[in-house]
Amino acid sequence: MASRPTPLNDQRWGTRGVLGAGGFLLGLILANVIFPGELWALVGLLGGAVVAMFVLGIVVVVHARSANVRLQNDVEAATGEVLRSAVRVDHPVPGRVVTNQPIARRTTGVLGHDGPVPAAALVVLDVLPTGADPRRVAVLAPQGAAMPRRSHHLVALHPDRTEAGVLAVGTPTPGVEADQRWSRVPTFGSIAGGYPMLLLFLLGGLALGIGIGALVILL
Repeated sequence: MASRPTPLNDQRWGTRGVLGAGGFLLGLILANVIFPGELWALVGLLGGAVVAMFVLGIVVVVHARSANVRLQNDVEAATGEVLRSAVRVDHPVPGRVVTNQPIARRTTGVLGHDGPVPAAALVVLDVLPTGADPRRVAVLAPQGAAMPRRSHHLVALHPDRTEAGVLAVGTPTPGVEADQRWSRVPTFGSIAGGYPMLLLFLLGGLALGIGIGALVILL
């Protein structure tokens, strides 16, 4: 059974939530500058905002690490299912490297190659599925695999774990760099739901923080 998808292709609410909360806390701090008030209110509000920002930073880091571990677990499980032929995969599709993160203590393999091997990196690629929109998937790259950013490789896509894939033996067809579908691959802005919405959440949080800060100081 496939695990819960990891947010490679949709990070809207996580990103918006962090920006909204950050804007709110920044608004509390700005309220101390804009509105004069009693010293106890200023110190309490400023101290609370700084502590809350520190806590928010810790939460963001912990969540990011947890999501990364879930992604590695999902890709390792998907790799095993594909290599054992526990699931049926279509012909490999072209992929282009986005990020390459060194890892340890994971097992991977290459479709069309004998035996499992130690993994050396978690690699995120933009892929061009046949008959579907471009999306991002992650693979576990074996030791010795050269996968610099923007290099092209063949990827077998897991049919159920939509953000997991397995490297395949071979190279993409010549001229794949010119494929017009690369212009539609995900970007940070599209994954986060669009820059206008991010700005809206940031400014909304900022306004709310200033408003609440003003009430605390002036009342």
